[in-house]
Amino acid sequence: MGFVLLGTIAGAVAGPMVVQAAGGGREGYRTMGTALAVLIALAMLTTAISARSFPLRPASAHTMPAGEQLRLTLANRPYFVLLLAYVLVLAGNGAMAAAAPYFCVHVLGGKPDTVGLAFGCLLLAAIAAMPIWVAAARRFGKPGCAIAAALVFGAGVALMAVIDRTSPSQLFYALCAVAGVGFAGTQLLPFSMLTDVIERDAQHSGLRCEGSFTGLFIAGEKAGLALGPLITAAVLSVSGFVPSADGMALQPPSALVGTGLAFSLVPAALVVAGAWVLRRYHL
Repeated sequence: MGFVLLGTIAGAVAGPMVVQAAGGGREGYRTMGTALAVLIALAMLTTAISARSFPLRPASAHTMPAGEQLRLTLANRPYFVLLLAYVLVLAGNGAMAAAAPYFCVHVLGGKPDTVGLAFGCLLLAAIAAMPIWVAAARRFGKPGCAIAAALVFGAGVALMAVIDRTSPSQLFYALCAVAGVGFAGTQLLPFSMLTDVIERDAQHSGLRCEGSFTGLFIAGEKAGLALGPLITAAVLSVSGFVPSADGMALQPPSALVGTGLAFSLVPAALVVAGAWVLRRYHL
């Protein structure tokens, strides 16, 4: 997960830089999209080729149709609770990430590369905090630490509501780091809890259903990350945000309020909702 965040930092920091170097606006984003598409394709192909030599667990003697596996997977209560909580947390993550460019430019009055710096602070803090969450989970248990991580992440994001262009930049980046500490736990612990659910299910059922559990979990991850930007778009639209080709159009006061909410309180509410759902996780 640490290397996942390093890759995310590379994209978050390099992306806005490429946009700016390519002249900004629609053409800048097109250039950035093309460059990252090539890098992603190379990374995926490298993974696919290297995975051919990966040792596989022998297949279970008991098999069942995919639909039946899916039904049994969703009927697993601890898994369903974990999945729902993870989707909510990632929806908050996606909403915050989608609103970040608008918040940094229109509310903070910064440049597009401010987004890269903000996410750089968040992700570097997340990498540094991962060993702390591992140690805490061993001592206090994963579910409690996962709830605590979501609350720390939500608190850091919610406090962004007090930030505007008159606030010190150090305060903004400090809150990004606080959110990053919680973000580390929300990324690390759910996957570790997923493996616990898989092993416990195998003990009870005698079946190895890693594919169903993991596949649906990743699908939920993508659904949450897609739901977040949809929520941000709805908030910006309702608040009267004025779109423009270069993203620099003058915004009415209501749009600035909506942008602040989309970056802070709305994502925080989704993350806290995920923490509340996770209270029902009992393995």
